Amino acid sequence: MTRSGSIYVIVFAALAVGRLTAQAHGEECKEFQGSSPEALSTFLQTAAPAFDDPNCIAFALRALGNQRYVPATEVVSKFLDFRRPKTDEEKQGLYLHPQGIDQLYPATYALEMIGRDALPVVLSAIKSSTSSQSARQNAVFVWMAIQRDDSPKALAALVREAERAPDPVSRQNLEWAAYRALIWCNPPDEVQCKAAVSGLKPGLTSALGNR
Repeated sequence: MTRSGSIYVIVFAALAVGRLTAQAHGEECKEFQGSSPEALSTFLQTAAPAFDDPNCIAFALRALGNQRYVPATEVVSKFLDFRRPKTDEEKQGLYLHPQGIDQLYPATYALEMIGRDALPVVLSAIKSSTSSQSARQNAVFVWMAIQRDDSPKALAALVREAERAPDPVSRQNLEWAAYRALIWCNPPDEVQCKAAVSGLKPGLTSALGNR
């Protein structure tokens, strides 16, 4: 291949990667480019993933996360099980890199970026009987991601919440979440993380593992 041909291939590849990255973040939503966080929050309050433009929903969620807009935490949490649409490239099997939860589910990214101020609504999503399985799993991921610097403490907090839960459903959801959270524990803290859940019901892991 000639030098000019090599340069062409490199430039083309760079453009393709840039386009893939932009689309993966919902940046093709021109309607809300430059919108205020208040406007993005208002849009999400009335948006329904099954009917409204999913690319704009993904854009709004990521933008609110990038701006760390705390007042939007509750509305963002309602989209914990919203999975962004595939890009044209992804539909053809072209992936820039392995997709993590916070890349596939923009609400998890937003809440993680907002940080500790989002923990109350994340906990509510874990406890709620109306949360879908996907939403609850993603909420556990966010809970641990925000507190990644102290995984055992994050797990212990879930156990404490389970112990003082006001009803059996909340308790069961929180106990399940504590076991689920083990997979997000930092490897150096594995022993401490397992110790944090050791006081829960024996056999609960297998009983709730398929939920």
